[in-house]
Amino acid sequence: MASIDLRIDATDRVAWIVLNNPARANAISASMWTSLAETVTSLRDRGDVQTLCIVGDGAHFSSGAEISELHRVLFSGENLIPAATDALEAFPKPTIAIIRGNCIGGGWELASACDLRIAATSANIAITPARLGVVYPATGVRRLVEIVGRPRARQLLYTGRHLPAPEAAAYGLLSDVVDDDELDAVVARLLATLRSRSQLSIMAAKDLIASADDPRTAAERHATWNELSATSGEVAEGQQAFFEQRAPRFPWSPS
Repeated sequence: MASIDLRIDATDRVAWIVLNNPARANAISASMWTSLAETVTSLRDRGDVQTLCIVGDGAHFSSGAEISELHRVLFSGENLIPAATDALEAFPKPTIAIIRGNCIGGGWELASACDLRIAATSANIAITPARLGVVYPATGVRRLVEIVGRPRARQLLYTGRHLPAPEAAAYGLLSDVVDDDELDAVVARLLATLRSRSQLSIMAAKDLIASADDPRTAAERHATWNELSATSGEVAEGQQAFFEQRAPRFPWSPS
């Protein structure tokens, strides 16, 4: 049965959300969209989660929204896709889409709401509303424009063209492309790097990037984070580790 599976790696403080519908190339059903929004929201304040990863079960990330349920997904008024992608975009900690195989339509929209998108070389990316007569969600259009700019957003949305991962990376759609057999190792190294850094610095950076287009809000948020940085012991530990030439043991945690 199609589902959203959740696994918490307590040692590494990583939450793994798995799109589980491999018989349909992980097409995302209406119930899966609902579960995605609920699952992401439930993880926001968990102290045992520093990073959130989304991956497809099996050979593909996701072939997109389940076509047989498209009318409900798009026209029921439940806002199923925006609810899931907005929850993911608003998640306060780093989010990573790990992409194998096809990442199409709604699958791309989900991936686009993540901070980082790491893909295998053989992966395939396409944004396909024009192939189905769909009006792409406004939030999805905004994210696409932020990622690739208006000219390329027009080209991708107008044509629905499929892009091999290296070309998608050249467009700016992907953060990194690695050999298929290296994907797991690259992700593991990235997670280890994120785990070793100041979580206060990372969360502040994500918050400030999100508010970068609003200078007043950005200044207010920076003042809040900067005060926390001054009192949390993060900078003192960073300095001490630097002078002692050792890995820092940052003391701050969001909970």
